[in-house]
Amino acid sequence: MEVNHLLKAIAAAILLNLLSCSAWAQEPAGEKISASTNPKVFSVRQVQTPPEIDGIIEDIWQQADSVSDFVQSQPYENTEPGEKTVVYMLQDQENLYVAFRCHAVKNPPVACFTKDEDYVIVKFDPFGSRTNGYFFLVFGSGIFWDGLIMDDGRSQDQSWEGVWYNAVKMYSDKMEVEMKIPFKTLRYKKGLGEWNIQFARHIATTFEDDYWTEVTQKDGDLVSRWGTAVNINPKSSGYYF
Repeated sequence: MEVNHLLKAIAAAILLNLLSCSAWAQEPAGEKISASTNPKVFSVRQVQTPPEIDGIIEDIWQQADSVSDFVQSQPYENTEPGEKTVVYMLQDQENLYVAFRCHAVKNPPVACFTKDEDYVIVKFDPFGSRTNGYFFLVFGSGIFWDGLIMDDGRSQDQSWEGVWYNAVKMYSDKMEVEMKIPFKTLRYKKGLGEWNIQFARHIATTFEDDYWTEVTQKDGDLVSRWGTAVNINPKSSGYYF
């Protein structure tokens, strides 16, 4: 437990440093993305045989719905991302499963305990509140972090610790991350089959932040603007503490 707290403290320090970092990539801005009024929707499909959480995106993930239409927020707001990101989601009766395939054609992904590194985040609002939720973050080095989101994304409770599982695999041209999040580790509104959701990716080499639903530099990542995951159907009850 002490080691886990130490790792989370390191992760917190790294993330706070990234949030305050003003060094932006000196590359030409990508093309602006046309604004869309259509809400983004992700269908979560059911599986009988769950994926193995080992950081390798195996064939079973091909059964999942996937999204790759990310939008850059930093350093060039509302432009095409510098690299492609694909996210998959599955579920069984007990767990949600999330996988990120982070392509890195231009620059290899970075894993480093002492400075900026690549990472991915998934955020859920399982209450239908449009203001509160959870986040689960995994760094390229394998450090992981979680917490509560409040006040439409403007504040966080980093002391919350959930029971969940993850694995990372680094390649020269991509990073793959798998997560297993038990329904029992979340409080959620029973009978609610649509959860608000957001995916994010940080590219350390270019100081780039990409999101599934658009995030402006002025407002930040607001829960009220997230997309929707549909067909969520948890069967487990009770909570992990």
